[in-house]
Amino acid sequence: VGHLYAMKSAIGMLSTDKLVKIIRDRKNEMPTEVQNYHQEVMERLPAILPFTPHSHCEEQDTVPIGFMEKIEELKNILLRDAAPVIFVSGEQLSGKTTLMNQVYKDIDVRNHFKIRSKVDMSKTRCLSDLLRAVLKHEERETNSMYPDAIDELKIIEEIQRTFRTVGNRYLMVMDDVDDTSSLHVLRHVLGGWEGKIVCLTRNTRIQYEELHAKVEIRPLELAYQQQLLVHVAFRNADDTPAPVAVDRNNDGQQGGGEYDQLEKALKGKTETDNIDGDDLTPMVETLKGILRKCRGNPWNIRAVGALLGANRVDKWKEIEENQVDDLVIGDKKRDPLIPAEYAQLPADIRLGFLYCLAFPERSEIPENSLIPARKLVRLWTAEGFPPNDSPLQSQEQEAENLLQRLIDYKLLVVKKTGLDGEVLKCKVNEHMRSLALEMCEAQKICRFARDPAHPAPRTRPSSSLFSRKTALLHRYRVLAVHGDGDGNEAVQEMSSAMSKDIRLRSLLYFRTERKEPPKLELSFGRTYKLLRTLDLQGTRLTRLHSSITCLVCLRYLGLRGTQLEYLPETLQSLRRLMCLDIRDTGITEVNDVSEFKEMRHLYLANSFRDQSVLIKEGLLSLLHLQTLSGATHEVPSERKKAGMVPFEQELLYLKLLRKLSVKKASISCSKGISDAINKMDLLQSLTITCAAGEKRGFNLSYLNVNKNLRKLKLGGRMQKFDRLQPKLQSITYLYLWDSKLPVEGKDPLQLLQGLQQLLLLSLYNVYEGEKLTCTNGYHKLKKLSIIAMGKLNECTFGTKNMANLEVLVFAKCARLSSPPPKLDELNFLREVHLAQMPQGFYDGMKPATKKLVHFPEFQHHFHSSTRAVVQGGS
Repeated sequence: VGHLYAMKSAIGMLSTDKLVKIIRDRKNEMPTEVQNYHQEVMERLPAILPFTPHSHCEEQDTVPIGFMEKIEELKNILLRDAAPVIFVSGEQLSGKTTLMNQVYKDIDVRNHFKIRSKVDMSKTRCLSDLLRAVLKHEERETNSMYPDAIDELKIIEEIQRTFRTVGNRYLMVMDDVDDTSSLHVLRHVLGGWEGKIVCLTRNTRIQYEELHAKVEIRPLELAYQQQLLVHVAFRNADDTPAPVAVDRNNDGQQGGGEYDQLEKALKGKTETDNIDGDDLTPMVETLKGILRKCRGNPWNIRAVGALLGANRVDKWKEIEENQVDDLVIGDKKRDPLIPAEYAQLPADIRLGFLYCLAFPERSEIPENSLIPARKLVRLWTAEGFPPNDSPLQSQEQEAENLLQRLIDYKLLVVKKTGLDGEVLKCKVNEHMRSLALEMCEAQKICRFARDPAHPAPRTRPSSSLFSRKTALLHRYRVLAVHGDGDGNEAVQEMSSAMSKDIRLRSLLYFRTERKEPPKLELSFGRTYKLLRTLDLQGTRLTRLHSSITCLVCLRYLGLRGTQLEYLPETLQSLRRLMCLDIRDTGITEVNDVSEFKEMRHLYLANSFRDQSVLIKEGLLSLLHLQTLSGATHEVPSERKKAGMVPFEQELLYLKLLRKLSVKKASISCSKGISDAINKMDLLQSLTITCAAGEKRGFNLSYLNVNKNLRKLKLGGRMQKFDRLQPKLQSITYLYLWDSKLPVEGKDPLQLLQGLQQLLLLSLYNVYEGEKLTCTNGYHKLKKLSIIAMGKLNECTFGTKNMANLEVLVFAKCARLSSPPPKLDELNFLREVHLAQMPQGFYDGMKPATKKLVHFPEFQHHFHSSTRAVVQGGS
C-alpha cells in the first residue's frame, strides 16, 4: 500500500493478518449511530489480504523526476527577476516543497542570499512566532541568543540588528500559506532590506496586488509519469530502483512508442516473477489505467508504485481495481487503512486517545499546545478509565500503563521527557488527528467551543471539525473550551445548548492566547450531576459559585492560576473528590478537608514558590492521599490553642504519600516531621523549606531516606546536612537553595560528589566561598545549575567525571569572570543557559564551547525561598 503501509508501520498499528481476523471474528457492541459510522468506515477498507503488507522506503531523488524545468524557472526568478514575492502553487503533495528544497540548497542561491529562513505557517500561531522563525535563519551563529528566548517586544529590534550584522539580502520561504495577511506583515518588517519571499500555497487563485511572480506546479507529463512509476515500482536484483530512460532533449520524451518505458520495465519484472511475458498488452493497460487515476500527481504515483513494487505482477490488476481509488488524493489526503484498525482497538485505548483530543492542537503559549502527562493520567483516573479490573494495580497505575500503550501505538508522540526518562509532555500524532476527530464526533466523545469573536483558525480540510457550524447535539462526554476571547460567553453558550445533556463528564478550559482572559462567571445546575472533571486552569475566576455542591460526582477540580482567594463551604459536599489543584491562586488556607476521604492528590502550592496553604483540620482523614504539595507547617502550640491536631501528628496517618512538600517548617518540630516522613515507605519526592527568620535551620539528622525516594528539595537553612548526605545514594534530583551548608573545608560540589545516582543538581545561594571544585564523581549527572553565589570567583570540575553533562546553568554569580575550563571536552553538552553574569564570563564562554548557548533575559525573580532553577530548568 505504498507509503501508507510505511505510515502504518511507523505508527505501530496492528498487523494486517490480525486486523483481518479481528474484523471477521469480532464486532463491538456500539450504539446504532456508531455502528452506522463503523459500517461506512468498513466499506472504505480495501481487500488488503491478498497484497504484501510491505513497501520499499527510499530516499528522495537527487533531482525529482519531471521537476528540472520548474527548478530552473524558480531559480531564475530568484536570481534575476525583480519581483520581491513569488507564489509557488499546486495541489496538495504536488511537489511544491520538494521543488523549493532543491532550489533552497542550490549553491548559487546560497551565495546570493546572505540570510535564508523557512517558516511553516501551519505551525505559527501569532506574529511573534512568525518573526522568531525568521530569526532561525541558516546563518545564525550558534552562540547568538536563541530566538525563542527573546522577549516579544524586542523581536523586531533583534531582526534589525541581525540584518545589519549578517547582510541585507534575504530569502524567506513561507510554506502552507492560506492568505496574504502574514505576507504583508513580514514585508513591512523587512521593508528596509532587499530580498525575496517565496510563498508555497495550494490556493491557485490567491490575490496579491503588489509586484509578484507565479510558478504553478501542474500534473506531470505522461513521459515523466512513466519514468517515476518505473523508478518506484520496478526494482533491480539488489533492491535498488530500476534505471529510467534519459530525456536527452529535455522535452519530456525518450523516443520510441508512447508506452515503451513500461513495456521494457515489464519484461524484466515478468522474468523476475517467473510469469509468462509473451503478451504484455494487458499489463500495460493496467499500468495505463493506474496512471490515469493518479492524474499526474507525484505523491499518487509514488504511493501506488511502492505497492506495485512490493507485489507480484499477477496481483497488479487486483490492486488497480481494489486499491488505487483509495490511495490517490485530490485536494484532500485520505488514508483508508487506519480507521478500521483504529476502530478495533480496545475500548480503553480508544477512549483514552479520543479524550486527548480535548487538549488544543495549537496555542500562542507553546507549553499549552502540549499535553502534560501527569495531568492527563489524573484526568483519566477521575473520568473512570481505564476500569480498575486488576487487583494488583491501582486505577492510577493502570492509567499510567494506558499512557505508555498509547505511546507504543504511536497514537501519542512524546515531546518532552525528564532527565530520568519520565514522560512529561506529549502530543497527539498529527497523522492520526483528522481520523480521530471523525471518530470523536461519531461517538459523541468530545465537543469543542471557542469564543465566537475569535473563531478557530483555518485548518486543513481533514481537520475541519473545529470549523463546522452544525447545531449542537446532546450527549457529549467532554466539553473543551479553547481560546481567551470571551471564554465566559463560550462556556455559557455551550452550557445553555447542552442544558438537557445528562452525559457530560468533563468540562475543560484551555487558555490558548497570551492576552488577559475575561472574567469568568460559572454556575452549575442539576444536569451536571454526572460531571467528574472540572478544569478551569488559567481563567479569571474570582469566585467559585456555591452551586458547585450540585456536582456530587466530581472527582477532579482544577483551579490553578485562577484569582480565587477562598473556597466556598459547600465544597465539603464533594465527597468523591480525588484531586484538588489550587496552586498559583490567592488562597492561603483551607478550613476543613475531613470530608474528602477519597482524595489522592492535594496540590496547594508550587514547591519552589514562597506561597503555602494552611490546612486547619481534617488532614488525618485523607488516608488515601498520594500527593500533598505546599502545605504550611504551623507550630504545635498555635494549633493546640485553636483545638487542632499538630501537623506532624497528622502526617503520621498519611503513609501512602508519594510526594510531600512542607513549607515553613521550624527547628523545634524537626524530629516530629522527620519521624512521620521516615514511615512513608512509598515516598518518591520530598520538599522541605524552613520558616522565614529561622537562624538555626531544620535539623536533618533525624531524617532517613527510603529506597524509593528520588527527588529531594531543601530550601532555607539546614542543620547537619553532612549526616544526611551519606543516606542520599538513591537520590537522582537534588535541589538546594538558601541553605548555606555549614560543612568545614568542603564546598558543595566536593560534599556531594559521592552521590553517584544524581542526574540533576541545582545549587542556589548555598555557598559563600570563593571556589567550587570537583575532582571525582557525578558520572551520571546530566544537568548542573550554579546560581546566586555572590562571592564565587573560580569554578572548576573534572570534565571526565561529568562526561554525561547535557545542560549547564550559570546565573547571578557577579564575581565569576571566566567559565570552567575545558567545556569543549564535554561531548554531550547541548545547552548552556546564562543570565546576569559578568561580561567576561560571556566572552569566555563563546570560544569555550561550540554547543548551543542561550543568553536569555533573566526572567525569574530570585529571592529567598523561591524557584531554584532558571528558565529552561527542570
